[in-house]
Amino acid sequence: MGTFVSWSRNKEINYITDNNKHLFYEGDQYVRSKFRAGVQLTRRDKIFYYHTLELKYNQNQIANIIASLNPNYFLDDKQCRNSLLQPIHLQITTLTTNLIH
Repeated sequence: MGTFVSWSRNKEINYITDNNKHLFYEGDQYVRSKFRAGVQLTRRDKIFYYHTLELKYNQNQIANIIASLNPNYFLDDKQCRNSLLQPIHLQITTLTTNLIH
């Protein structure tokens, strides 16, 4: 079992791409914040069989100035995007041994 929590803020971000050039905004205040948290459970049935279940939460938020410079920053005219991700993985690992005499 594992957990993680992450939080970050930026005063400068790339808010749009114009003619293959990144346009940046830099200000005195924070213009983007990101929060991430999650938990992971792993079950090992046999020596080479793993089952993994992950539950992750992401929240991204931008300032008003970024939303006015690029209304499609999150592709839906919002200033905040929340997502709950629930990936399930089955990892099968095989080990082969070649004996050379």
